[in-house]
Amino acid sequence: RTAERSRSPRTPGGSGARAGMRAAGGRAASRRRARRPSSATLTAMQRMTGLDACFLYMETRTVSMHTVTVLVFDVSAAPDGCSIEQVRRFIARRIHRVPRMRRRIMAVPLGLHHPVWIEDPAFELARHVGGVRLAAPGDRRQLEVLVAQLLSTPMDRERPLWELTVVEGLEGGQVAIVCKVHHAMLDGGGIAEVVQQWLASEEVETAVDVWAPEPVPGV
Repeated sequence: RTAERSRSPRTPGGSGARAGMRAAGGRAASRRRARRPSSATLTAMQRMTGLDACFLYMETRTVSMHTVTVLVFDVSAAPDGCSIEQVRRFIARRIHRVPRMRRRIMAVPLGLHHPVWIEDPAFELARHVGGVRLAAPGDRRQLEVLVAQLLSTPMDRERPLWELTVVEGLEGGQVAIVCKVHHAMLDGGGIAEVVQQWLASEEVETAVDVWAPEPVPGV
């Protein structure tokens, strides 16, 4: 009798009630599974991590949170040199390798959560790849002044948070490429990965990528 008292109490209604509870639980679980977004929905936007969002929140009029990388190339032996149009065509054939470069931030209504990344429906490569020609002699000091000016300019949050400036006119037949990227989008290691993706072999890629943006969430 003592052993019988230590057993778990019986569910009112017997085995039939327990079976009904299990069936109801199964139906509830099925409804929960059905409400999960499909893989297509998940790719339409990406939630910004708390760490990345902090770089947006900390930014002020006097404190910018973007990073810069300066690449200097010796193109003196290149027959066609390195112009802004060449760089644009080069990136246009490779930008699909890094889909993040076409994404911009979108605020969540009422600020209830961190912003999300969405594909920019108005994306134009020409807005992100520009060019400058330095006056003679085109020395290192002039390049440093230009980089400082680029860094002091805030980025437009209505567009993907990156800019690339081709600097021509450097002494010695050199060309510099200044990569400016917001830290919420990429850090130094991420920029290196993007450059690696863009410089990878393109033996099987000859046509410019045909791209259509995903629908803007809530529109």
